[in-house]
Amino acid sequence: GRWGLTSTADVVVSKQSVPAPKVSMQNAREMTITRSRVLTLQSQVENSECETLGAEEQVLKFLWSGQTEAANAFSGAIEQNPIDDLTLLAPKIVSASLMVPKYVLEPDVTYTFTIKVGYAETWDDPGATTSEEVVVFVGRSPIKVNVAGGSRKAMKTNLLAVDSRTSLDPDFPDDLVEANEAWSFSYECSTPEGQACFPTSTNASLVDVRPCELSMETFEDLGTAYDVPSFSTEELQSDSYYCSHPDKRGVLILNMQNEKALNPGSGGELGNYTFVVIGHAHGREASVSFTIQVMAGDVAVPQVVIEPLETAKAVTTQRLKVIGDLTPKDKAQYGDNVVWGWTFFRKETNPKFSQQAAEEAEVNGEV
Repeated sequence: GRWGLTSTADVVVSKQSVPAPKVSMQNAREMTITRSRVLTLQSQVENSECETLGAEEQVLKFLWSGQTEAANAFSGAIEQNPIDDLTLLAPKIVSASLMVPKYVLEPDVTYTFTIKVGYAETWDDPGATTSEEVVVFVGRSPIKVNVAGGSRKAMKTNLLAVDSRTSLDPDFPDDLVEANEAWSFSYECSTPEGQACFPTSTNASLVDVRPCELSMETFEDLGTAYDVPSFSTEELQSDSYYCSHPDKRGVLILNMQNEKALNPGSGGELGNYTFVVIGHAHGREASVSFTIQVMAGDVAVPQVVIEPLETAKAVTTQRLKVIGDLTPKDKAQYGDNVVWGWTFFRKETNPKFSQQAAEEAEVNGEV
């Protein structure tokens, strides 16, 4: 060199007698699923470009591992934790594919699954194996709100239960809504003229829904027994007209016996009233609307129940089966001597709606 200094070094290059196989994923590197779906990850192994004849005699070996990433429920900090025993999630972790059954993964958690591939003979040699990973975020499915009986007729002289306990979270189908603190419900009621149904409200929303103060008596609605509330006698108290069951989440009891309940603006006339039940759970919201036709107390009306659907959404390429029936009491009285009629309503986004036009109309006082 310029200064007359030189240095030498020996570099030893060793070649694996059997090069590590190459592995790739047939799935996307990042994906989102819901807890109600089966997760299947599939790898594909190819020979190394430096493949030798000895590789043909080797036995491939696979091993899956994983880690989770989620927000701490108390601090909100993001935490990463290894999955110590992946067999608790997936029954087989030593094959080219990984299958995780539905209802196993937790929602709002990001899972990173890694597959390690090599030959059994050189498995413990870090340079003789390759790996690939897939990041899976587990989201939440849309919830489904159901109301027992749906649209129906009711007596003005009776109490009425708006029972939404058959509402469904597809990610946890076996969880009882009535005992699940993650669920909450709000309600709306309006007349055909768009008026509030109760004197305590200035619009459709039912305000100040209080827990019922229950008595020792019971009443029956749609074949189900409910505790009779001790309703207030104060005209401007919400619990004069409605209250929620304190122990059964999703049950609203209406005091239709109160003469000022339902359409007080028209002198309490009987008629049709549109109710909306809005369900909330883990940041998701869903609603269902139905009509109550209030009739005089001396008219006997058979009570109809509709079995809740098993899933929140129906696939257009599959059949949709809806089953209706009478309550056990009315079925025993009327038997099959009933004429059935079905009405289906379609709810969709208005394709002609323009947010800009709506805002301009509001500014111009046109709405």
